[in-house]
Amino acid sequence: MPAAGLISDKLTLRMLRYFYVLSQTRHFGQAADRLNITTSPLSHKIKELESLLGVTLFLRNSRNVELTEAGEALQNECDHLFQVVEHAVHRVQRVAEAGRGVVKLGLVSSAFWSGLGQHLGAFQQRYPDQQIDLVEANPEQQKRMVIEHQIDVGLVRFADAMNIHPLSARKLTEETFVVAMTRQHPLARHNRLSLDALRDAEFALFNRRNSASADLFINECKKRNLVPKIIKEFVEPNTLMAYVAHSDSVTIVPSSFANHGWDNIRFVPLKEAIGAGLYAIYDRSTLSPSAHAFVSAFGQSDKR
Repeated sequence: MPAAGLISDKLTLRMLRYFYVLSQTRHFGQAADRLNITTSPLSHKIKELESLLGVTLFLRNSRNVELTEAGEALQNECDHLFQVVEHAVHRVQRVAEAGRGVVKLGLVSSAFWSGLGQHLGAFQQRYPDQQIDLVEANPEQQKRMVIEHQIDVGLVRFADAMNIHPLSARKLTEETFVVAMTRQHPLARHNRLSLDALRDAEFALFNRRNSASADLFINECKKRNLVPKIIKEFVEPNTLMAYVAHSDSVTIVPSSFANHGWDNIRFVPLKEAIGAGLYAIYDRSTLSPSAHAFVSAFGQSDKR
């Protein structure tokens, strides 16, 4: 077995990368394509790695390769290694961007209907040297991206800002849910609606895998022994509203949706106040001065 110091001196990240891709594809041709090389240098690096480690990593035949026990062990170690490398790269980039005054901001598309555009303009006027980089992503993706330091701040709705330890959240807008339907819908004649009045309605809601808003509404109904009849779920707000505008379904959306010029849609307030405001989510321990300035300028009150 080669000495540990000798191995570390000669072992390269490229060797491990080649091994890792081959361990995933189990095929030299496919691995070479993914690495954008030919099979010859790939085969050479694998043999070099096996010689350096003093173990056989693959069992080869004319078409495919299989991992040995040692190969499986190295694949598991590479899983962890490349996650650490990726995290380190993102972390270094975040530090560099913070120094340049760059704020990576995740958001749901409906944030603009809650006044995000006006706030961005006011923020850039107040801090002309700061740069905002917008990244559209659903709430679950944003939480992961904040934890992995791919974004500094995420913008989500109230339901997705609950129970997010170790992250923190800050309220940005004061909103509640309203009922949206076509102007011809029988419920459209009301000036205010209770959840009980929606007992027989058919709902189109946001997809529950991407956002907790729908579950928040459903839980509020269950508290009153109501079970909403959900016939459609959508990811994008524009698609949801377009469907409601051409169907007999109703939906529950944040009150700021009424700020957008929807054709043939009427918005009716709910008697029950169900929170739907926009919240910033972030990692308090790593929040850059630029990101902190953005959140503080927009935010109203801390939410623990």
